[in-house]
Amino acid sequence: DADTHGPMGVTLLREICGNDPIKWTEVAKVAERSLKARDALWNGIAEALQESMFSHLHIEL
Repeated sequence: DADTHGPMGVTLLREICGNDPIKWTEVAKVAERSLKARDALWNGIAEALQESMFSHLHIEL
């Protein structure tokens, strides 16, 4: 999957942004926000799983 979608994404961004540094800066900002949101999502899922797995033990993690 990554072997196909990664290169396709790069091609798409190159077509959209071209040599425009402002567009590339915006792409970088959006990518960073996206990665932070993804990190928060998975951290929240991990925390919820830990809480549900250990809630019956009445232990604070």
